[in-house]
Amino acid sequence: MNRLCPYCFYQNESSTNRNCARCLRDLTHIPCCDNCGATRLAFARYCYHCGQKLSPIQAATIPSTSYRKRPTSPTRTVNLDGDFDQAERDDCRKTQFEQESLRLLHLQTGRLLALPAQVSRIVVGKAGADSCPHIDVQNFPNSEVVSRQQASLHIVHTDCAIADLNSTNGTYVNHIQLPVGHHHPLEFGDRIDFGQSEKFTFLFIRELPINLKHLQTVSGGDIAFEQEILQTYDQRAHLSLEQMKTAIIQQDSVLLASTAEDLALASHNVGAQVVHLLASQLHQDAHHKSATAQGQLLNVIEEALQKVRFFTKVYS
Repeated sequence: MNRLCPYCFYQNESSTNRNCARCLRDLTHIPCCDNCGATRLAFARYCYHCGQKLSPIQAATIPSTSYRKRPTSPTRTVNLDGDFDQAERDDCRKTQFEQESLRLLHLQTGRLLALPAQVSRIVVGKAGADSCPHIDVQNFPNSEVVSRQQASLHIVHTDCAIADLNSTNGTYVNHIQLPVGHHHPLEFGDRIDFGQSEKFTFLFIRELPINLKHLQTVSGGDIAFEQEILQTYDQRAHLSLEQMKTAIIQQDSVLLASTAEDLALASHNVGAQVVHLLASQLHQDAHHKSATAQGQLLNVIEEALQKVRFFTKVYS
């Protein structure tokens, strides 16, 4: 049987492999369905493979962060003096839905980048004779504004901070330049620009298909109502997806903007936080980005919606 990686959702061809072929994380301690041996996902009430209802012991509860983004100050400090080795060991024992996966979304191309696993200090830059960053953006558009060692991301447990590494054009978070060496804590949806020109931009994402805490607040803890909310959202979201595809083909920026705005609002209501962020960005880009750039972002939205649909299937 293929083994689903709960960290990156990759379907590994062999269930005997110790590590995921995509993200290289150790899969040996990931629990499996007692009936069919498929990966057990922490949020699931039913096995995604055989449909077997999971026992209350199997259906683990998951901690969830607040959906609302917390305001931060550019001068706020973050404690990075934790036990990195212990943090890395803890992270290896947590699944995608027990600890939200960290992602960088490159706005200019729509590429979604997973941060390297088990690395507490991640350097972003361009590879060269004397530089080998963890995230190499050498082949990205407009990479000329990025230094060989542009910035570093520091991860302790589920917290992440960014620091500028004395880059040529500076690192900006939400349009505010970071002092060199200052560790600025990142929140969901923060915008990271390399240089002032807005030619090279990442969005910081903690990727979770549905924020369960938000959904349970909306539903009042009524499981049947939660299922109805998710199913209604799924139908509406995929209708919006087709309308946006049509709008891009017909170059109808008004329809694209209004549909993206509707999707963003619907996504916010159910706690589909990644889709909400992406749809909001597409709404902003509808009138001044090329059809190619819009299409790339729409592809990322479609992938995020597929993960929401998968979540709905096993959570219902």
